[in-house]
Amino acid sequence: VTVTTDGLDENGESVSVYPNPARARLTIEAEGLRQVTLINMQGQIVFDAAIKGNQSTINLADQVVGLYILRISTESGVILRQVSVVK
Repeated sequence: VTVTTDGLDENGESVSVYPNPARARLTIEAEGLRQVTLINMQGQIVFDAAIKGNQSTINLADQVVGLYILRISTESGVILRQVSVVK
């Protein structure tokens, strides 16, 4: 497993996370999505879902304002992105 933070997996495939900062919803696009996990700054998993396809949307309405780590698992590896939730 390779972990990167630059939006590219080890094969150079791009990952899009938008909007960031996000208010109500967050969209993740990547080839071969498998799992999307949202983790707060206390290390608690606040969203976790198995994904089939190339796109996923997370409802952020119940999340508090702050920074989160988004762990995106694809067929090629794992990518970490920082996400800011604002209201």
